[in-house]
Amino acid sequence: TMLTQTARNTLEEIRRGFRPFQSYFINSSNVGTPQAANERTYATMTAPNEQYRLLALFRHWNLINYLFPYKADIGRPWDDVLREMIPVFVNAPQTTRDYVFALHRMSAQINDSHGFISNPLHLQSWGDGVFPMELQHIEGKTVVSAINFTSALMNSAGMSDLRVGDIIIAISNVPIDTIRKQLAPLIPASNISALNRDINTFLLYGNTGDASLTIQRGSQTLTLPARRISFSERNAGRRSPTLSLTWRILDNNIG
Repeated sequence: TMLTQTARNTLEEIRRGFRPFQSYFINSSNVGTPQAANERTYATMTAPNEQYRLLALFRHWNLINYLFPYKADIGRPWDDVLREMIPVFVNAPQTTRDYVFALHRMSAQINDSHGFISNPLHLQSWGDGVFPMELQHIEGKTVVSAINFTSALMNSAGMSDLRVGDIIIAISNVPIDTIRKQLAPLIPASNISALNRDINTFLLYGNTGDASLTIQRGSQTLTLPARRISFSERNAGRRSPTLSLTWRILDNNIG
């Protein structure tokens, strides 16, 4: 009697929704996520036909429908997502890249930064190369925030003139805002800050080889003949960032 009817209804919904991981179909991983242990994985099927693309969609949809604790906070009825995504999976060309991108788009539907695609084909679907730099989205602009790589690597990537603080205007003559809008539907994010943070990572990916970066530096607009390098090259040329002190004494003896 101490609780409102709304509170009682909500608690009852939680009680009815509780499903312990003790069934043939769903088990718990070591971090508590649901695992469909008895479902076949079809590991060799890298470019599934229409029937198997739909099977993947239905498995994904069911896991969210029955086991996602925040389904009510997604922002729209989960049934609507199924109706929207069926034609996406049906009409996706039978290629690995398009299939992975369909999975990304489905993963983004939960509007939760904990969503992600874990698949051996994930990175190569975005391209086999990467720009050696780090980006941040600051005041609506895509800004070079760190270059923690050796000079030799930056030279080989044609990016030795790049500086921290440069604003990326375009990549290979495609405006950066256009690319960001293309990436947004493929990335699950809880809020706009998380979305922009994750887009910054995907902006770096693409096929190895020549590209270009159009940047703004103060009042100047410059074009750098950059190229994406392989992930192994990038990792080999990475250097530890120089970290400033984590604490200091300010005026008036403030730590």
